[in-house]
Amino acid sequence: MSLNQLRAFLAAARTGSFTAAASELGVTQASISELVRRMEDEYKIPVFTRGSRRLALTPAGRELLGHAEQAVAAADKASHALRAVHSLTGGVATFGVLRNADYYFLSDLVARFHDLYPLVKVRLVGLNSTDVAAAVAEGSLEAGLVILPIDEAELKVTPLMRDEVLYASSDLSHVKRPVRISDLTNARLILYDAHAGWKDPTRRQLAERCQLAGVKLEPWIEVEHVEAA
Repeated sequence: MSLNQLRAFLAAARTGSFTAAASELGVTQASISELVRRMEDEYKIPVFTRGSRRLALTPAGRELLGHAEQAVAAADKASHALRAVHSLTGGVATFGVLRNADYYFLSDLVARFHDLYPLVKVRLVGLNSTDVAAAVAEGSLEAGLVILPIDEAELKVTPLMRDEVLYASSDLSHVKRPVRISDLTNARLILYDAHAGWKDPTRRQLAERCQLAGVKLEPWIEVEHVEAA
């Protein structure tokens, strides 16, 4: 049983004739008759009594009527929902954002999106950039705001801006001159994104520079959020 068969059945039941049903649906009378006939043949039971003037529902047709109306209405509702999402006139847009995204104009971006697509609900999921990229790749997020580098396989990456990672210390002697990567190996570092660890993009950049310099970097304290560091 197909949706086309149910639509043909409902139109015929509503109008009382295959000819009127065909006119309503914009197809030929033969197409409506064939769709209904195939459904009757499949279940080996008639849904209409063919009278000389008007089609009449059989007991089987009356039983089918409510189910057909529900099935077609549900399909139409699903189609409308998908079209709304595709045209950005409805639905929910779920974006992944790095945990410290508030420092990167997140509120401005959300406000601009809402101005452009006021009927779309927005859901922001805070994750480490690595996890955001993985979720976008697997399809559970539409897009994400991340720090590079990430694993870019199957992703379209558009760089938006460059930013600096700053070394902050309560000991002013540590920051009187530019800090080299070798200086960090002797510092009692506090690094954030403890859960992601060295998968975090910022830590990956530090690790790559340490490898080039032939040194190893180990934090003394790890916290989850940058504010705690």
